[in-house]
Amino acid sequence: MNDDSMSSQVETGNHKISGLILAGGEGRRMEGRDKGLISLADKPLVEYAIECLQPLVDDLSISCNRNRELYQGYRLDCISDKEQSFQGPMAGLAAGLQHARHEWLLVMPCDTPLMTTEVMSQLLACIKASGP
Repeated sequence: MNDDSMSSQVETGNHKISGLILAGGEGRRMEGRDKGLISLADKPLVEYAIECLQPLVDDLSISCNRNRELYQGYRLDCISDKEQSFQGPMAGLAAGLQHARHEWLLVMPCDTPLMTTEVMSQLLACIKASGP
């Protein structure tokens, strides 16, 4: 698939898309470690998500509640949950919806390194085909 066929404008008609990476978890199952910053093949998991979403969205943000300074190194907007009690991914999604610049929001967790731009592009194409 070439870059032109993966642009958000092509996949969603005239709709612009904001992107959100969920990386704001407490890390309870990871012994307190921030999942987005855990490396796989010498690359933090959040970088896989950035590489997957960036070609598809008009702007991209990271929902993070810890290690904000490290996430800011990716030169993306970093947003935090309104409540700092680690209420789970829904709190990150709520903050992301408030922050989104566009009507459409494409969301993905930071810990899905095998997700591809092609699969996300196909999901967008299905949404477009399903109606207005």
